[in-house]
Amino acid sequence: MASFVAMEPPEGGPSDRTIFVRDRFTFWAFLLPFVWFLLNRMPFMAVMSLLVVFGLFMLMTLPDFGLVGLLILLLVLFGFGLEAPVLKIRSLRGKGWHEAGTIDARSFRDAELRYFTGAVPTGTDSSWRERLPWFATPAEETAR
Repeated sequence: MASFVAMEPPEGGPSDRTIFVRDRFTFWAFLLPFVWFLLNRMPFMAVMSLLVVFGLFMLMTLPDFGLVGLLILLLVLFGFGLEAPVLKIRSLRGKGWHEAGTIDARSFRDAELRYFTGAVPTGTDSSWRERLPWFATPAEETAR
C-alpha cells in the first residue's frame, strides 16, 4: 500500500481542488529535476536544482574529479527524487493549503474514494487516541 497526503485548498474543506500527493520516490524529479519542479509550480526549487546540477557538471570537467563529480551528481539527483513529494507539500503549505490527512491506499483512485467518503480521519481528528488506550503522550502518562 502507498501513502497519500491530502492537501486541501486555502478556502478549506474537501473540494474538487483537493490535491493528493503520493509519498514515494519520484522518478521524473530524479531524471529531470528542473522540469519536474517547474511543472509542479516550484520556480525557486527549479532554479536551485539547475544551479546545483550545473555546478556538479562543472566539477566533473575538472581533472581528477570526473568520477567523484558523477557520484555526487547521482546522489543529489537521488535526493531530489526522494524529497520531491515533501517539497511539493511544503510548497503547497506556503501557498495557504493545509494537510487534511494521510491515506493508505493501493492507488490514487482508492485514496480519493477513501478521502471523499470520509473513511479517513482528518488531520485535526484526535479521536483515534481514544480508540488506542495504549498510546499516550508523556504529559498524559504523568497525569494518570
